[in-house]
Amino acid sequence: MTVGVAEGKAAAHSDVAAEPCAAREAVPQQLRPLNCPLATAVASGLKRSDTFRRLVERVGALNGIVYIEARPYVNLRTGQTLNGALSHVVTTAGSHRVLHLMVGVEYGDAPITVMAHELWHVLEVLESPELSMPEAVDALFERLGMHASTGIVETQNALEVERAVRRELAVGRGRTVKDPEPLSVAVVIDDRAHVSPVVLDHAEKEVARIYLHAGLKTTWQTAPALVERTPSETRRPAPAFTVTLIIQPTFLGQPPDTSEFLMGAAPPTTNDCAGPVYVFFDQVIAFSNVQRMEPWLVLGAVMAHEIGHRLLPRRGHSSEGLMRAPWNGTDWEKASLGLLLLTAGEREAIRATISNCQG
Repeated sequence: MTVGVAEGKAAAHSDVAAEPCAAREAVPQQLRPLNCPLATAVASGLKRSDTFRRLVERVGALNGIVYIEARPYVNLRTGQTLNGALSHVVTTAGSHRVLHLMVGVEYGDAPITVMAHELWHVLEVLESPELSMPEAVDALFERLGMHASTGIVETQNALEVERAVRRELAVGRGRTVKDPEPLSVAVVIDDRAHVSPVVLDHAEKEVARIYLHAGLKTTWQTAPALVERTPSETRRPAPAFTVTLIIQPTFLGQPPDTSEFLMGAAPPTTNDCAGPVYVFFDQVIAFSNVQRMEPWLVLGAVMAHEIGHRLLPRRGHSSEGLMRAPWNGTDWEKASLGLLLLTAGEREAIRATISNCQG
């Protein structure tokens, strides 16, 4: 939740308590939990949740400092008490912007999920470098969010982040229902752009992570020898679905009016169980430079998107998630946090497509 200045008591700036606390050693400088239980929760979240860790790293990359106070938020107008909230007061400390959030729960993993939710709100503020006044922050959330109640605004993305962290924490406790055996798809890489092996390896791992979330195992092969680079630990039948991913060094056409960059394409094919997709590496690098993003992250997202077109040949683009187009700043923020994923409907459709190919 986010709260305006007049709606409740904003967190006061204070130094981190000097109480002995071993967990503080694991807390990066951009987070300032004001007691040891909060520091312990931060350390646990960093260790157990990739999404939580990416949130914290992104706060640091955007020169943010976040004080975290252990108390619930009380809406002075309605008397409503919330377990977490972000104050709209923004102060500066040199090149850093300082924000304050409140966490009013102490049991189990609840402090971690509440902090994750509020840290997404922090990023929503930090991504707009011009925001420094409470009224501007109010206006931002009026635009991005929905009113949960008087003086309290919520955004859908923060809710999604909270759910993602909760799932990751549950996996660590062994409390999730066993997922079905992943189906398999082969991706044949035809790297005509001679991409750096480190960049390509990181991009492949990002694609593999995205599709594993959808219940799909990717195996990677190199054209033309088709030597599998990540063999399975056990012998399995050859994948029933094969995508040939061609990385072209340059894009020679004209990007459409809807985007300055055209980073990939998936031409129609008559084969429902195989086909090529293209990535234009010069466009990936140009976009990475303009947006100041890691090339492997952009490459991985584009590869995953184009592979998705081959796996969803009749669906085209969607209104949200990995298969949305064009991607906006929020989508790339999700990508940096590992949250630019396929929708539930797309996951089911892909599984059905591959199952049909196996039949």
